[in-house]
Amino acid sequence: LQRNWRNKEEAFLTLEATLEATDNGIVVVNSAGKVLHRNHGFNEMWGIPKELANSDDEEAILNHMLDQLSDPDKFKLDEQSAYKNAESEALYVVEFKDGRVFERSSRVMEKNGRLAGRVWSFRDVSERKRIEALLNFIAQRGWIGTGGDFLPALTKYLGAMLAVDYVYIGKLFDDQKMVETVAYYARGEISEAISYALEGTPCKNIVGRELTLYREGVQQLFPADLCLVEMQAESYLGMPLWDSAGRPIGLISVLDTRPMENIDLVKAALRLVAASVALELERQSEEKALREERDR
Repeated sequence: LQRNWRNKEEAFLTLEATLEATDNGIVVVNSAGKVLHRNHGFNEMWGIPKELANSDDEEAILNHMLDQLSDPDKFKLDEQSAYKNAESEALYVVEFKDGRVFERSSRVMEKNGRLAGRVWSFRDVSERKRIEALLNFIAQRGWIGTGGDFLPALTKYLGAMLAVDYVYIGKLFDDQKMVETVAYYARGEISEAISYALEGTPCKNIVGRELTLYREGVQQLFPADLCLVEMQAESYLGMPLWDSAGRPIGLISVLDTRPMENIDLVKAALRLVAASVALELERQSEEKALREERDR
């Protein structure tokens, strides 16, 4: 009897350790719908306070979850559907008021061929969904309906998507010592073009080189850059742009008045759009050269 008890205890501890090791939020319920276990990842993903997580007040925990959702009724209907249809596996999308997106999957647990409960798994796919939306914006030419041009519309889209204060695309002068912004998003609006010297700015360190990040303290690192002071910039991430011949043509930069968060998402977004932006800069340069040739 003691051996069986020890074996069951070891099996339970092994299962609990497995559930805690995953990045997903996990909830295990029995066939009656009673919660048997919620892992720490679940509590963190849903922002459940420690005292509430340690309580047995499942109704309060559910209400805490529903209050965060764009469509709480859909969340409840999806769960009812999974139980009603007795599906072996189900996948649902959960959308939050703050823009986050979770995938919610459900698998049945069986014991001796009979339903013993369900395992609900929650995975944060917010970044993936944002990247997919950005791809769709570019592929479907999402700026056309607004009557705007590609580059300004893209900087505005990126500013909202990444929740940052500034996004700009700059084109290098021929001497590669100056930059002129061709699209400049600043605090929710498209601003007028500006020109500035690269010397003494964080942009100088990326032109013709590689992606560069200053997560915080960018003003202190570049005290001669008065634009950073005016912008109240705290963080900076910039990426060089190259033309089809492999020559530096410009840059795309993101700045914020706070230390930069979601760095992996910002990097992924800039890498995704870089080729399209460089191609557009090159096209604009060629058109300008043709106009000047005709006007001679």
